[in-house]
This record gives sequence, structure tokens and C-alpha cells, in this order.
Amino acid sequence: MNSIKKLFTEIATNQQLSRASSLFNSLPNPDKIFNSTGRLYSNYRNLLNDPHLWSCIQSRKSGVLALNFEVKQGKASQNALSIIQTAFEQIDFNQLIRDVLEATLFGFQALEIMWNNFNFGRNFILPEKIIPKPHEWFEFDRTGSLFFKQFGQSKKIDLPEYKFLIVQYEPTYLNPYGQSLLGKCYWPVTFKNNGLKFWTNFTEKYGMPILFAKYERGGSLDDAKELANNLSLMVDNNVIVASSEISLEMQEAIRNTASDLFHDLLRFCNSEISKVILSQTLTTELDSGSYAASLTHFKVRREIIIADVRLVESAVNKLIKYIIDLNLAEYSYPVFRFKLGESKQVVELAETGC
Repeated sequence: MNSIKKLFTEIATNQQLSRASSLFNSLPNPDKIFNSTGRLYSNYRNLLNDPHLWSCIQSRKSGVLALNFEVKQGKASQNALSIIQTAFEQIDFNQLIRDVLEATLFGFQALEIMWNNFNFGRNFILPEKIIPKPHEWFEFDRTGSLFFKQFGQSKKIDLPEYKFLIVQYEPTYLNPYGQSLLGKCYWPVTFKNNGLKFWTNFTEKYGMPILFAKYERGGSLDDAKELANNLSLMVDNNVIVASSEISLEMQEAIRNTASDLFHDLLRFCNSEISKVILSQTLTTELDSGSYAASLTHFKVRREIIIADVRLVESAVNKLIKYIIDLNLAEYSYPVFRFKLGESKQVVELAETGC
């Protein structure tokens, strides 16, 4: 009975957040980029401000969101199927899919299920909301189990059964935190942003013609300073008054080679980001390629979509098990699946990059 009461209480809250992890015999995140950048998930979230990275992420998620899905009865009872269909009507399912796919970006995602009583002829315990919680609120222990870091406690706070959906992207025994795609994008985005700053400064400095003034020999240093000041004002006002002894010329800055270097750096970084998120580049880059290469890239993108589909299916089917276990004494469950049999739709999504 006590375990049922916990289902109606929010466990992971900011007020209870712990600042210590060494007390809990936790397993540190082995991500080298994560550790070398201050062990802050906020550093990974800041990467999402990059337009190209964001575009790639939306393209990857859209590949799953655009697919149709269904709940199959399988060996479950009609009553079980009806309960699941009713439960799914209570939640924002597209948002749930987006939240599950966040695990690919950070390596894992903890989603807290907020249960409530619903009366549909009889009382049912169904999810009212499913909330993705910040990654820094949780750690894995040395058994590979996730726990919440509660403030003021000297021991780890285990997560109650049926209370959380834990989604992990390619976890291993040594690394239950999973593989973070944002971590693999950290340096390409960082180098790109630094290169963009240099490129902006370069364009500001050399993007406009240079005013070149000559004056007669014998002029004083003060005359030269005054002329330089007048030229500076001319840039703003397009007006200058000068002696006939002073000649003015406009010279184009030699900038092609240096500008191309910055441009190549930005393109290279964008290409690396595309490879990390989409495992290919043709759906995000405008460069042409051979037909054979295009087919290979589209096949890779299709496989990425299918892999993400399996991740979402696993999480949703775990949710289905939770709902049936809490409401019915049954051991057969309805099955959630995407309609990958509609291969034409998957191929079209891969070819369009959406």
C-alpha cells in the first residue's frame, strides 16, 4: 500500500536536489568530453543554440514523428487493449516521443510518470503527465541502477517501481549513462563558433574597400592625424572636404584566400555535426554527389530512423506494462509499434531528410 502512495507523489524535485554524489557510491559518467568541460549538462544544452545542429536534430526526430503507429492487441485481452487506448488519449503522445528521443542527445533520459485516478466505469490508475527531468538530478550506481540525488540525504534515493521511464541510448556495462551525441558534437560546434567570430571580425575589417590618402611631403604629424580622422568620418557620412594637394583612392582588400579558409572551416564543422546526428551529410548539405553515394546515404538515414523507432517502441511498451500491472491481473500486454511495413513512407522520409 505504501508503494502505491508513492505513485501519487513527485519524487524528483528541484527543492530536494542533492549537491553530493560521492556519498552514494555512484558510478561517474565516463564521457571524456563531459568530464573535460566541467561535468555540466548545461554545456551540452548550450550547443543546441547552433542552427545547423538544431536543424539536424529536428530532422532526425521528424523521421520518427512522421511515422504512423498502432497498438496491437496480441495475446492481451480486449479489456487490456481498451485501457491502453484510453490511457494514451490522456497524454501528449508526440511530446512523449520527442522526450524519449532526448536520450540520443544526452545518453539517457529519466521521465517521471505522474499517475492519477480516472473513473471510466471503474477506477483506473493512469498516467496524467510524463515529465522529462534534468539529467544532472540523477546518477547511476555501480550496479547500473539510476537513483535520484536528494538534498540532505546521506544515501542514494532509489526510484520507486512504476514511477520512472528510464531510456538509455547504447548503454554498456561500463557506461550505463549511454552514448551522448551532443558530446560528440561539442568540439565541432565550439570550433565553428570560434571560427565564426574570426570570420565576422575579418569581414568587418576587410569587407569594405580601404580608403588610401596621399598628401604632400612636409605635412606635420598633426596634419596626418587630422586627415585620418576625416577619412574615418567619411566612412560614416560619405562626405569629406580636403585640400587639392591631398589625393584619395579606394583600394579593394585582398581577402579571397583568407575568407575561403574560414568558410571551409565552417563547412567542415557542419559536415562533422551532420555525420554525428544523421550519420550522413547529403540530406543537410547542398553539395552534389554521385547517385550511388546518394543511395548509400539515404539507406544510412533510413537505418537511423529505424533505430530510433526501436528506442521509442521499447520505452512505450514499458509504459504499457506499467499500466496493465497497476490495473489488471494479467501477464499478456498489448504491443505498441510503428508501421514500418509502410516501407514507402520510410524511404520518402529518408530521401527528403525529414
